[in-house]
Amino acid sequence: RARLQDAVERGEVRACVDPDRLVDLVGGATLLALLQTPDALADHSWIDKTTDILLHGVVA
Repeated sequence: RARLQDAVERGEVRACVDPDRLVDLVGGATLLALLQTPDALADHSWIDKTTDILLHGVVA
């Protein structure tokens, strides 16, 4: 959380991003993937796709 807050302060992450909410989103997605498909995180494509959505969003 502190690193995310630092990134916000440096302008690397939009100021409207709540670091606590982002940690919850990433943690929740990861936990759900582990529960549904335990091998999902062994495949880097899940990590890459999830990171892409986090960084670029879902808008066209």
